[in-house]
Amino acid sequence: MNIGLSIEHLHGKKTGVGQYGFNLALNLAKIDNNNRYFLFSPSPLQKGDLDRLSAYPHIKVLDQNVLESYISNDVILIPLWLHLYLPHLCKKTGVDLFLNTGSIWPLLPFRLAKRQLVFIHDVIPLLFPECYYKHTRYYYRLSRAIHLNTYDEILVNSETTKRDLVYHLGVNQKRIYVTPLGRDDRFMRIDDLSKNQRVRKKYGLPESYLLFTGTLEPRKNITGLLEAYGNARARESLKLVITGKKGWLYKEIFETVKQLNLTDRVVFTGFADDDDLPSIYSMAKVFVYPSLYEGFGLPVLEAMACGVPVITSHMSSLREVTGEAAILVDPQNVEALAKSIDDIVFSTKENYERLSRASVARAAKFTWEKTAQQTLAVLFG
Repeated sequence: MNIGLSIEHLHGKKTGVGQYGFNLALNLAKIDNNNRYFLFSPSPLQKGDLDRLSAYPHIKVLDQNVLESYISNDVILIPLWLHLYLPHLCKKTGVDLFLNTGSIWPLLPFRLAKRQLVFIHDVIPLLFPECYYKHTRYYYRLSRAIHLNTYDEILVNSETTKRDLVYHLGVNQKRIYVTPLGRDDRFMRIDDLSKNQRVRKKYGLPESYLLFTGTLEPRKNITGLLEAYGNARARESLKLVITGKKGWLYKEIFETVKQLNLTDRVVFTGFADDDDLPSIYSMAKVFVYPSLYEGFGLPVLEAMACGVPVITSHMSSLREVTGEAAILVDPQNVEALAKSIDDIVFSTKENYERLSRASVARAAKFTWEKTAQQTLAVLFG
């Protein structure tokens, strides 16, 4: 069978959507030799990603299209590619089954294969519309209204997202299958001092720090984290490192740093390379992720795999990811968040190591191979 996967978020700096698309494709290729996979992208993949995928002869990557020669803006390129070029690719390759792994859907209700599925990462634009630009909200609502009945099955990353689809969009739960995300094998405790020092120098990391990793946007509640950090005793001994690319409506974050007089205590690294993240996680004292809402929360899983004690939100899917292995707090309660930071930073060595071991043990339950196996069960079960 010919299976097509859209991977439009894989060509640039990968966030959670791109990580899912890449790792699903790679692990499907590892465990399934009976089918051919065609990966569709509007732009060339990074060489490292392409090399890893090219090791499997039953995967073919189609990452060139005529539109890219004229359009460099992803906001314009990707929707045009979805509407004008992707249907051509699906017909050309003769895909029997198509899986949309991204978060952007075409507005036209055409079918790309005899059977088509979609992976929905979250319904956050519906729940937190104030965190998105107007054009993003309108596109999301319109595309979902058009396509929810066009896809034969729907895959989601958590029970939380499944409940949201049923409650907010009226999707029949029998059409929804939960296939949780995984963690790449490179996410583990890094004790290589020379490698860690290289990464520390590259990003200007302090000797001791708290860590947040994620896109700089309102939903991540970074302003709340800054307020909690400003109230915590730990700010005297630990700096706060914020790693991630700028998203939408990020300016308030930098304004908050100035208002709280934390300019010399907060380090913004920008987007970190995938290969450097395990060291960045491993050198952190605590990983703090007080997001207001997550469809899954991949950074939390990555941090846990590196043995870092985690503080995160008790809301949405994050409890599903962490189980009992993390400290869960109300992300909008600044005092509780500050106290949780201090409780871990100033805890006994025995308690700190217990939290670290619990993180590693919990993360081990989530692998991309398991995600691929669960996906195959939906495709052919």
